[in-house]
Amino acid sequence: MQGLISLYARDCNLGLAEVYDETLDSNGRNPEIDSLSCLQGKRKLSVLDLRSNSQLKWIDYISDLDSDMKTFEIGGCENLVVSAIINIRDIILSSMYRGVPSKYEVYLSTPERADFINKGLNDSSNEFLALKNNQELKALRLDRKFEFIKCKIK
Repeated sequence: MQGLISLYARDCNLGLAEVYDETLDSNGRNPEIDSLSCLQGKRKLSVLDLRSNSQLKWIDYISDLDSDMKTFEIGGCENLVVSAIINIRDIILSSMYRGVPSKYEVYLSTPERADFINKGLNDSSNEFLALKNNQELKALRLDRKFEFIKCKIK
């Protein structure tokens, strides 16, 4: 399995035995039972589709990828450990296509990136206006629902 480049595991009940408990060593992270621990060291993985695995918690076993992720899909994975999301933020952000539950989007923002997908915002929203003097911004992600009322992108 060393050459694994794609994993499609949609709706596979991953994470049923996983534990997250701040009182335990490593917060409950246990490579012997965690569903994705087998992905540790898989450096060429470029497609990861884990949609609808609602009990999945530990996703950061993919943290040592050496290639850009083409597809990263975790829609419906609502119990992921936030620190695990943060650990792989660069991998998620570099994905050409990604599907991430909105509750985790806040952990993906950086001064260089702003993501306004599925937020129902427009160019008069406080979140958008806050970008006005951001000289570090390099990537702005909008969707077709975003409304330009007052400004134009230059």
